[in-house]
Amino acid sequence: MASLFLFLVAFFALLLSALAQTLTTTDALGNTIIENVTLNPAGIPTTQTLSTVTAALAAPAAATTATTTTPEGQQGPVGQPPVTSGPAPPTVYQYTTTDANGNTVAIQDTFTPTFGPTQPPSAPASGTILSFSQWLSQIGTNTPQALNDASPRWHLSSGWLAITSGLVSCFLGGVYLVLV
Repeated sequence: MASLFLFLVAFFALLLSALAQTLTTTDALGNTIIENVTLNPAGIPTTQTLSTVTAALAAPAAATTATTTTPEGQQGPVGQPPVTSGPAPPTVYQYTTTDANGNTVAIQDTFTPTFGPTQPPSAPASGTILSFSQWLSQIGTNTPQALNDASPRWHLSSGWLAITSGLVSCFLGGVYLVLV
């Protein structure tokens, strides 16, 4: 009974310790960010973002029955840029992170794609595909027997086995006498 009590106390202490390390904050855009605050091996507090809940998902909207029509512009996956024929244009994107003090910071950056020139492979195919009868005529049907140059297995003679087991028994008996 006492061991069960100690187990439950330790379990709840660890559970509360884990819950104390979890932090929920809201950024400037209204998104809810769930973070885990821990210490790294140097003893410096570090944060790890566990989940980001957007503002639209955090507050459920009331059900409406309004009908909408889809515009003719965007087709395909959401946010997919239109097909271009020239070089790819730069893409502007935003992401949020937290600084060392735990403050939420929104950063805007630009991704400029660069691609190396590509060329189709130009490895010429060469060689001859042989039929089985042609291959057999070149190789032949002679399959020599494998030679066994391996050394024979090492065999422990029964005399050495008896001597070794006697020495081990004497050693263990002496250890037993010293300990008891």
